[in-house]
Amino acid sequence: MKKRIWSLVLAVLAVFSLAAGCGKSGNSITISDPQSYEGVHEVKIENTSDYIFRNGKTDYVVLYPEDASETIQNAVAELRLFLAGASGGSIEAVTEAGGRPVLSVGETSSLKQEIPDYAEKELKNNGYIIRTQGKNVYIVGGSDTGTANGVYDFLKYTIGFRVYAADEVKYEKGDVSLKNFDVTDVPDIDYRVGDVTSKIDGDEQYRKRLRYNCNDDVFMYAKGSLYHNDFVYLDPKVYSGEQYKKWYSESNGSTDYLQLCYTAHGDNAQLSAMLDIVSDIMVETAKTSQTNTITFMQQDRNTWCDCKTCSASKEKYGTNSAVVIQFLNKLSDLLKKKLAAAGIEREIDICFFAYQQTEKAPAVRGEDGKYAPIDESVRCRDNVFVFFAPIYAYFNESILSVNNKNVAETLEAWNSVSSKTWVWLYQTNFSHYLYPYNSLPTMADRYRFLASRRAAFLFDQNQWDQNVKTAFHRLKAWMGAELSWNVNADYNALLDEYFSGYFYEAAEPMRKLFDSVTLHMENLARTTDMDGNIYYGINQYTLFPKSLLDGWLDLIDQAEKAVEKYSTTQPDLYKKLTDRIGIEGMSVRYMILDLYAGRFNETELREKQTQFMNDCYKYGIDKVAEITDISTVFVQWGII
Repeated sequence: MKKRIWSLVLAVLAVFSLAAGCGKSGNSITISDPQSYEGVHEVKIENTSDYIFRNGKTDYVVLYPEDASETIQNAVAELRLFLAGASGGSIEAVTEAGGRPVLSVGETSSLKQEIPDYAEKELKNNGYIIRTQGKNVYIVGGSDTGTANGVYDFLKYTIGFRVYAADEVKYEKGDVSLKNFDVTDVPDIDYRVGDVTSKIDGDEQYRKRLRYNCNDDVFMYAKGSLYHNDFVYLDPKVYSGEQYKKWYSESNGSTDYLQLCYTAHGDNAQLSAMLDIVSDIMVETAKTSQTNTITFMQQDRNTWCDCKTCSASKEKYGTNSAVVIQFLNKLSDLLKKKLAAAGIEREIDICFFAYQQTEKAPAVRGEDGKYAPIDESVRCRDNVFVFFAPIYAYFNESILSVNNKNVAETLEAWNSVSSKTWVWLYQTNFSHYLYPYNSLPTMADRYRFLASRRAAFLFDQNQWDQNVKTAFHRLKAWMGAELSWNVNADYNALLDEYFSGYFYEAAEPMRKLFDSVTLHMENLARTTDMDGNIYYGINQYTLFPKSLLDGWLDLIDQAEKAVEKYSTTQPDLYKKLTDRIGIEGMSVRYMILDLYAGRFNETELREKQTQFMNDCYKYGIDKVAEITDISTVFVQWGII
C-alpha cells in the first residue's frame, strides 16, 4: 500500500515541477549568474612507466623541512598513512633525502633548488602546486595549509583518495605509479570555514581532509573572543561608573547597555579613551599570535545606539555602519603607531560585522551603476574590512532572485567601501533543526557570485551546536567543501559521488529521498507562503502531508533493506550504514510525530515517541533548534 501511495505522490510532485513557472514569482528559483567566474584549476597529469610503490616496496622517502610546522607534520603523517594503506608497504619521512627519490612536502631545500620559481605562483593562502621533476614530486602551497591541501589532492590523483565522513575514506589498493604532475590549483574562495568550531561532524581530521579552514588559520583571539566581542574589550561590568556612560548605547530610553556607542555620544575625549583601551588589547594579543586578523564586532542584538550623534550619522549616511567604520579607521591609525612602538612590524587587519542594524553599507550607486562611498570618512582603511552577514537573505533561492536583490546589491556596495569582503552565510533553519532547509541546490550559485565579487573568506554556518545532524545537513558540509573550492564543479556529479561513497548499495533510495525532499521544498517555495527565512515556522502540517512523509519513510526502509546483506558478512559495516540511513530517517520520523501525533492511539504514540527518544540518544542528535536541547521535546511529550 505504501509503495502505491508513494508512486502517486511522485506523480503529483512531477506535475508541480512542470508548473515551476507558476505561483509566487518572488520565490522563483533562478540558478543563473551572468557574472561567471573562472578560477585557477590547472591540472595536467600524465602517466609514466615508473612506480612509487611496486609489490609493497619503495625507494622513495617523504621529505619535509627541519622546522616543519604542526600542519606540515600532520600532512606528512597523512601522506604516509594512506600510501601505506594503498600499497601494503611503508614509506620513511626524512629531512635529508640522501640521494633517494622524494615526495617533497613544503618548502624543502630540494624544492628551492629544483623548482626555484615556485614562489612566483599566485596561490593565495590555500592553493598549491604539485610538480614532477625527474623522479621527484614536489608539493607546496601558498601557506602550510595550502601544502596540506596539495597532499590530499596528490593522494586523490595518485590512489583515488576521497573522503565522505570522518569514518569513510576510500582509496585504491595495489601498486602506486609515478605520475608526471603539473598542477596548480587555487580555491575560488581562499578561506572556507564550514562550521563555527574547527571540526566538521565532530572530527578535526575530517575537516582537514575536506580542505576546509578553521578560524584558527585566520584569526587571533582578543581575550579569547572572536565574534560579537566589542564588550570583551570594553566590558560594561568593568567600566560601570558614571564616567563611562557615554561608551554605551542609548536605545529607546533603555537603561540596559545593548551595544557600544561608537561615537561616545559625540565626546571626543571619551572616544579617545575607548580607542586607547581597545588598541592596547590588540597589541597585547598580537604579541602572542602569529595570525594577522583581529575582530572588533557588535553585540548579537538587533538594536543600535540612538543618541543624538549616532542618530545624526544614520540620517546622513542612511545606515548605522558609518560610525563603525569611522571608529575603526581611527583605531587602525592608533594601532599602527602602537604596534611600531612595541616592535611588531607586521600589519594587523581589523574585521567588523555588517549585520542586522549595520548590514547596509554607507555607499551610493552612481549613474554608471557603480557604488562608491558617500564620503572618504566611510572608506575603510586598507587594514579595516567587513564581514558581511546577510541574516535575512533567503538561502533556498539564488542570490540573484527577486527576494535576494537587496543582498546582492548590498554586497556590491560593501565592495566599494571595503578593500576586501568576507561573507557569513547560513544553511539551516535555526528554529527547526530537524526539518529540511533547501539551501543545497542554490549553493554553487551563491558561491560563484561571491567568488566573482572577490570574497576572500566564506563561513557558511551549519548547525554549529548540533552533535549529529539529520535532514541531509551532513551532506551540506561535504558539498560546501567541494563547491567553495571550485564553484563550477558539477553539482549533480558530486551528489552521485557522495551518495555512492556514503550510502553504498543504499545510494539509490537515499538519493530518491533527497531528490523528493528537494523537489517538495522547491514547490513549497513557489506555491505557498513558505519563504527562505532561517527562522521560518516550517512546522506546519499543511506543508507536509502525512502520505508524503510516509513515502519518505518507505524509502528509508528500502535503503535499510539494500544493505541488509552486510548484516552477517560485515556486521560493523552494516551498523555504520544503517546508522547513516537511520540518522537521515530521524528528520522524517520527527516531522510525523510533531505534526501528526493525533493520528496514533495513545499506546502507539507513546511507543513511537519513546523509540524516537532512544534513537536520538543512540545517534547523538541532541538539539531540536539552536541552543535548544532535544530533551525539551521529550518533556513536552511527557516521556521524561
